[in-house]
Amino acid sequence: MARWLLGIFIFGIVVASVMAGYYGAFSSIKIENEKFPKLLLIYQKHQGNYENIGDVMDKVFYELLKEDLKIYNGFAIYYDNPKVVKEKNLRAIAGSVTTYNEDLAKRVKKIESLKVGIIDSFNGVVVNFPLKGVGSILFAVMKVYPKLNEYKKEHNLEDKPTMEIYDYKNRLIKFIIFPNIPNEKLLQFLK
Repeated sequence: MARWLLGIFIFGIVVASVMAGYYGAFSSIKIENEKFPKLLLIYQKHQGNYENIGDVMDKVFYELLKEDLKIYNGFAIYYDNPKVVKEKNLRAIAGSVTTYNEDLAKRVKKIESLKVGIIDSFNGVVVNFPLKGVGSILFAVMKVYPKLNEYKKEHNLEDKPTMEIYDYKNRLIKFIIFPNIPNEKLLQFLK
């Protein structure tokens, strides 16, 4: 009986390890520079626990679908460090993101429940993490943010917001710091 239980236990560990590997638990974290095109942000503001940001992305996505607009990449910009700012005061914006298109921007501006923002082409500090499901998001948060926060501290960027882009086509989560965009430009989206 004990050997049988040991076998089940070992099998469970192997399955858990394979699943963790699939979702990125063993992915290396590489910080790189990447050039981004002009971006169109379609979003809603959020204040409170960052864990609820997915609900905001979903609301925006479904609002766009009602207008027959299919923009599949989600995003969030997190303005505050949850280790420093009280949960109820955490600020973010979230929604859908795509390469800037003037006609699309005009259509979206007509949707009262959504806001539109533009980020001009920029060079960002980026970590790419595999996106294979909700498990990937959990491992990404555990693995990426400690490295990004260390980078921010080393490069005096601790006050810079962090953006996450959920690139479903390429199955990546992009974690982005904006070293060359003034905070005032990014804070305007909160108005």
